[in-house]
Amino acid sequence: MSRGLSPMRIDWHEFVTRRPRLGKAIIVLKRFRTKAAIALVALSTIEAFWDHERPYDWDEQWRTAPVIVGLLLTAGGTAFRLWAYGHLQKKDHLARSGPYALCRHPLYLGSITLAYGFCFLLRDDKNFIAATAYFLVFYTIAIIWEEVRLGERYGDEHACYAAETPLLIPMGTYRSGAFSLALAMRNQGLVLVVLVVSALAGVELMAEYMPR
Repeated sequence: MSRGLSPMRIDWHEFVTRRPRLGKAIIVLKRFRTKAAIALVALSTIEAFWDHERPYDWDEQWRTAPVIVGLLLTAGGTAFRLWAYGHLQKKDHLARSGPYALCRHPLYLGSITLAYGFCFLLRDDKNFIAATAYFLVFYTIAIIWEEVRLGERYGDEHACYAAETPLLIPMGTYRSGAFSLALAMRNQGLVLVVLVVSALAGVELMAEYMPR
């Protein structure tokens, strides 16, 4: 029994031919996924300054549960994405080892974990709602798109992989594989680390200098 989407049952070209408007909408949403995330972060930051919603001040509140949970999720999500980057060789072969043995989309799982970590640190319930809505819309589309494309590219190999490996919940049977830090850095790992560190510094600056 399949443990997620079955890409072999979807013919993308036939789908677009029968539902051209829906197909175009999916493509547009997929292309604007990153821009939508940036806009959402910007709006959240502006709203926080406007309403004087200070994040947790780590100097004063680092022992509180939300800060601990937020930092653990942020670190865990970052590490999980780096782990996945170190196993991913795009278009060369189907990644099935390491985090890809646990679930088929570890990069998305890492991003979700990372984002919720920041939601805890920012101390604003509206961020949880916005992040959840974003993931439900954009990640659902992105995952379906990737499942279809991977099914087209790898055929039966991906069908077998999808049948034995969960889509997003990391409950698959672990298979070891060679992790490469250099590969992880080439796969935008360095950008990820810089962005996360910069975002954490930004949250701390907001907590330090925003009016109480």
